[in-house]
Amino acid sequence: MHALLTLAAQGLPGSFPAFDAPHVLMANLLGSIVTVWAVLRIRDPQLQFGRYDAAARFLFAAWQIYAVVHGASVIILGFTVVELLLASLSHSPSRNTASKVYVRLTRTTLWAAQCVRIPEVHHSASPCTT
Repeated sequence: MHALLTLAAQGLPGSFPAFDAPHVLMANLLGSIVTVWAVLRIRDPQLQFGRYDAAARFLFAAWQIYAVVHGASVIILGFTVVELLLASLSHSPSRNTASKVYVRLTRTTLWAAQCVRIPEVHHSASPCTT
C-alpha cells in the first residue's frame, strides 16, 4: 500500500517517509482500535455512538490537514475527504439512513482491509481471492 501511495504521489507536493517497523506498529495499534469501534457500531448502532464517531472522524480529518500543512503528501487529502463524508453521515440526525450507510461502508472497509497484502505478514486465511 505504501508503495502504491508513494507512486501515486509522485510529482505532488509533500512526501511519504520510508515505512519502517514503528510505522507498522502505530498503524496496527490504531487499526485495532478502529476495528473494535467499527464492530461495536455494527452490532449496536446507537445514535449516541454516531455522535462520538463523527467527533473522532472530524479530529482525524483535522490531524490529516495539519500533517499536509506541515509537509506530508497532499494525497492524504483524499483520505480527508472520505473522513469528512463519513463524519457527516455519522452525525446525521436520521438514525436509519446514516446507520445503514455507515454499516455498509464499514463492512466494505473491513473486508477491503483484510485483502491488503503486506509482504512481511503471513496471511493464512484471507477472504479475498488471488
